[in-house]
Amino acid sequence: MGRYFAGLLLIALGVVFLLETMGFAPIRSSGSVVMILVGLLIAGRGIVGRRPNLFKIGLGLWIGAIGLFSILSRAGVTTLTGGDVARRGWPLLLICMGLSLLLDRRLRMIAIFAGGRRSAETPTRIVGDVTQGDEPWTLDEDLTLYTAVGDLRLDLSTATITPGRHRVEVEQVVGDTLVYVPDTVSVCASGETTIGEVAIFGDHRSGVGHVYLKKEEVVPGSDVELIIEARLRIGDIRIERVPGAGFRV
Repeated sequence: MGRYFAGLLLIALGVVFLLETMGFAPIRSSGSVVMILVGLLIAGRGIVGRRPNLFKIGLGLWIGAIGLFSILSRAGVTTLTGGDVARRGWPLLLICMGLSLLLDRRLRMIAIFAGGRRSAETPTRIVGDVTQGDEPWTLDEDLTLYTAVGDLRLDLSTATITPGRHRVEVEQVVGDTLVYVPDTVSVCASGETTIGEVAIFGDHRSGVGHVYLKKEEVVPGSDVELIIEARLRIGDIRIERVPGAGFRV
């Protein structure tokens, strides 16, 4: 279904720019048309998933409405502009985000739940940046990190990791994700985003719709295996290898 919406988006964009080159469409409306199409794409993906995603639906309708009313206001149909919709739509977007957090089990209201030892100073965020690994810590069970709006940085190279398999899940709505993985452990890493870029160990994927990338690296003799899953709605995901020894700042 993601390919279906992405294909329609590319076709529609191609038609718009083709009409512009032929002189049939005003250049100043192109940005608004793109916003409408992107908004419909996001809202459509929120509708056709396994369960309706209110945040995606609300975000898509909001972006699309900004583009639509920008065109209508320039045509003199309404005095409500795209800027007005942008300013007035934030409260509804926050409501949709809250409902999505409450109704979607995959999105936890607890910003960070870490198995094993956890420092009392571990940051907890619904809105804001989350950082784990600025100082030495211990990973002896599965780990889940979550933030709704903000950047997330996880440094596994500063952790003392007990032997065995550990699952690390990172979930965000809007923001950027950065994960450092020590080069001394085996890892199977995957990342997916709706709008943005996914980069894992030097490979890149980017686009709009469903961007997914998975890579697996086995370190001979390693007694640790990490299963890293990063999920993001809007933003970029980077998972990088770093030296396992030493403290990263």
